[in-house]
Amino acid sequence: MFGSVVNKLAAAVRRLLSPYAVGSFEPALAYDFVNGTYRTNNTTQSPEAAFTHTRSGNATMVDSDGLLKWGPHNLLTYSEDFSSWSVNVNATVASDATSAPDGSLTADKVTLTSDSFSGVRQTADIEAEAYSYRVWVKADTATSIALYVLQQGAASWTATIDLSTGVITDVGAGITAQLIESTSDGWLLVEASRTFTAAANNHIFGVA
Repeated sequence: MFGSVVNKLAAAVRRLLSPYAVGSFEPALAYDFVNGTYRTNNTTQSPEAAFTHTRSGNATMVDSDGLLKWGPHNLLTYSEDFSSWSVNVNATVASDATSAPDGSLTADKVTLTSDSFSGVRQTADIEAEAYSYRVWVKADTATSIALYVLQQGAASWTATIDLSTGVITDVGAGITAQLIESTSDGWLLVEASRTFTAAANNHIFGVA
């Protein structure tokens, strides 16, 4: 009888432990890529919450192709504050006007009063290499928006995004554009990429 009670207790203990336990030890960190389960501090998390990384500067990394490369890093300043970008006279920016995709009150509202490059832009001092530009966008009163990635101000490299469907059209020669992610509340993460053929300090990234 005593042995039966012990066996039942052991079974109950096993049921309380996760499949990632070793003996009676429950690991605080477990990444199960096969089953899509990610745990930190013994709590199941989304992949975005489970994988975080910060550093004070740029660094190299070994990419999936086995080559040593610079790790991805943001070359644009004030990436969460369009009011600090160059704002066209035919546009206005309301800072922190609504909730961003991560739930924080950091999303800016850009209002355009003209269709002719009337948005926000920022110049970048970059090398003659391939670069990608990503931005979260969401419809308010506009039905579409354009991303532009311009080499030294040349205005032909733009892409138009339908804010209700995420469909991308009017992609200019020399760039590629794609929808990366969408959320249930209407946010779209869109990307435009191009290979710059000249190193310069007046390449332009923007939204119009």
